[in-house]
Amino acid sequence: MNNSLVDSHGREIKYLRLSVTDRCNLRCVYCMPKKGIKLLEREEILSFSEILRIVDIFTKLKIRKVRLTGGEPLVREDIDNLVESLIAANPEIDYAITTNGTLLDKHYKKFADCGLKKINISLDTLGASKYSLLTRNKIYTPQMILDYIDKATSYGLKDIRINSVISGFNDKEDIRSMVDLAIIKHIRIRFIEAMSTNKLPDRYIECGRPSYSHDNGLSASGDTNDAFTNDNFKENIINILNEFGTVSKVKNLNELGPASYYRIDNSDGLIGIISNGASYCNNCNRIRLTSDGRLKLCLYSKNSLNLKKLLRSGSSDLEISQVIEKYVNKKPCNKFSNKSGKKILLPEYMNRVGG
Repeated sequence: MNNSLVDSHGREIKYLRLSVTDRCNLRCVYCMPKKGIKLLEREEILSFSEILRIVDIFTKLKIRKVRLTGGEPLVREDIDNLVESLIAANPEIDYAITTNGTLLDKHYKKFADCGLKKINISLDTLGASKYSLLTRNKIYTPQMILDYIDKATSYGLKDIRINSVISGFNDKEDIRSMVDLAIIKHIRIRFIEAMSTNKLPDRYIECGRPSYSHDNGLSASGDTNDAFTNDNFKENIINILNEFGTVSKVKNLNELGPASYYRIDNSDGLIGIISNGASYCNNCNRIRLTSDGRLKLCLYSKNSLNLKKLLRSGSSDLEISQVIEKYVNKKPCNKFSNKSGKKILLPEYMNRVGG
């Protein structure tokens, strides 16, 4: 297995997002309904040995970045051992883990000791009350997460990044606070335009524009004088960056992800912007493996390849590799492919596909 994965549009697929669980200790408004969802049975979720095997297969297919996601990956039992085993088996892979950060204090030492270098923290606001509403929790706060980041950084985990989803409830002050944080703490902050889902019964987000069928305690920032609009998402973020000084685009970061990066007055902090548009889709080099072993070529696709069935039916690595190669060739050009002008909505809850 020495072939690289290439789709029919000539894109070389190098990046695998791998969900290790559908469980999460938060209930973020753009991810799951307040009451939660029906969770997968334990036997439906890929085992550690199956994850190790499938990553080894993808490594031989020239995947070069693997990001572990959830749900919330840190709620999975023995996640530290999985990370350690993955790095030991294929140390050449660029491993990262995406977490909400609430449990980082229990894991950062083991992550650092086993060689994990990148952690992405999902944090949409630094305001305690707004964070509580957005995450539907009264236990964790943004300050707790920032303290955990400081501890992890001091222990040796230097590449910690913050992902901030702009969902329509973030106002300009939320964004300004995050930019301040990037400059002061010399870290990367990435602003991500929210994606729409057709699975949330009480609300929907269409390209970051929220709408509610009943009052849930949140009001869209569009009702304020300092509203942030997702129209021309990238340009609006850059306009806010310009308030802090001279903004320059950063090139040659050798990043495999979709973010465009900017720097303010040569500071060490970097600001990334990830838009929810076709221009980003057209250069997509990512595929996703759900916690129950389904390979998805696009977040917006209803179709998937059941790799778990192949793993558990006695198929050889070569046979699985050949099926993957053939399937990846079908990756759509972008999320608008074959939609005939219909509204583009995510077909699944985000906790199932790992974002």
